[in-house]
Amino acid sequence: MTKLPSLTGKELLAVLSKTGFQIIRVRGSHHFLRHSDGRSTVVPVHAGESIGPGLLLRILRDCDLTREKLESLLWSIQTSPWHQPIAGSTKLIDKNSPSAG
Repeated sequence: MTKLPSLTGKELLAVLSKTGFQIIRVRGSHHFLRHSDGRSTVVPVHAGESIGPGLLLRILRDCDLTREKLESLLWSIQTSPWHQPIAGSTKLIDKNSPSAG
């Protein structure tokens, strides 16, 4: 059994958006996400706080993702030479586009 990575809410939102989840609403610091196939979950985004292992496992169960899939998605996001996350956002931008600063 692999150890769970320590993730913030923003990082987890970036991973889930890569798998097809979209934010449908936000209430306070809780982001409600839904996939086109009906899966849904809630991710808390608190500044400077990591998501605990129990909650992370629950979110992975809700999203029908394995630990291995989570790690491969994190690796692909972190090592992609063409995309970098925008600070404070889950959007990815192309470094070579004219709008990239």
